[in-house]
Amino acid sequence: MKEYTAFLLHFTSPLHIGNSREDYGSSMQTLGSDGIYAAITSALAAAGSAIPENGDLNCTVSSLFPFCQMQDGDKPLLFFPRPKSVSLPQMDIGQAKRIKKVEWLDKESFEVALSGSDPFHDGDVYGKYLTARGQCFTEDFMQSAVMQRVSISDVSRHDPPTPFYLDRILFRGRSGLFFLCEGDTKMVEQALPLLGESGIGSCRSVGNGFFHYERCKIALNAPEEAPMVMSLSTYIPTSREELDSMTSSPQCAYELLRMGGWCTTSDGKPLRRNPVHGFAAGSVFTHTGSSIEGAIVDQRPAVSPHPVYRCGRALFLPYKPYTI
Repeated sequence: MKEYTAFLLHFTSPLHIGNSREDYGSSMQTLGSDGIYAAITSALAAAGSAIPENGDLNCTVSSLFPFCQMQDGDKPLLFFPRPKSVSLPQMDIGQAKRIKKVEWLDKESFEVALSGSDPFHDGDVYGKYLTARGQCFTEDFMQSAVMQRVSISDVSRHDPPTPFYLDRILFRGRSGLFFLCEGDTKMVEQALPLLGESGIGSCRSVGNGFFHYERCKIALNAPEEAPMVMSLSTYIPTSREELDSMTSSPQCAYELLRMGGWCTTSDGKPLRRNPVHGFAAGSVFTHTGSSIEGAIVDQRPAVSPHPVYRCGRALFLPYKPYTI
């Protein structure tokens, strides 16, 4: 069993998470560990807390994952990303299509997948979710709602207003997003109350991304020994040698991310960060037998007076690849 501190974010307003195309008309439904780590660091800086020079908060966090909780008193139904290393044998084409659409496994099904067994044997498929607890689950606990807004430029230039569409994620009941944390959670818990009031994601100035949170302990049943590991976070290798050793197996499967974005100077000037590449949560790598952490990299633009850190440290779980 591997035990983590879990933070469940119950949203009190809609949420918009920008994508790499910076398209307001489409919102991602989850946020990478690098994003929540940056938001925590920003909240600490806004509160005047001392940030370590290397950007290390003395803990490692997972990406944000969805959970379903329709009413107070219900046990939250936590979902984890489906491992990207899955082989489908010959089967009925309709059944294969249903299974291929699944992106999220509930905790029980996820633990079965980690052990190398078939998680679809006892679980039920609801769109992109697999759960063995269907009686307390509704597929639309996260809903996308698109609204029209108008962008008004500098009035002194007399430019006409520009309409655009904004996609927002709405949560039913007490559902929301959660992340796991390993290590010293002191600075995380110091930042979350302020972050809940200032919001996460984009378009916070118009009331998006506000939340209150709940802290609890989560134990995951993972195999003691396995030939592979699965990442629960955005992962940036520390060196080329580490990357080569972790991708040496033909069973590796991963999603590559290009992470850029913007930062702001103390006088309010926006600057584009230097891009960096990493791997998304759910990626599967070779278990090298040594400790794997990941890197914290500086994305500062050439003219930035201060560092701009991107955290690529990741939580890894032992994983035995399976064939359905």
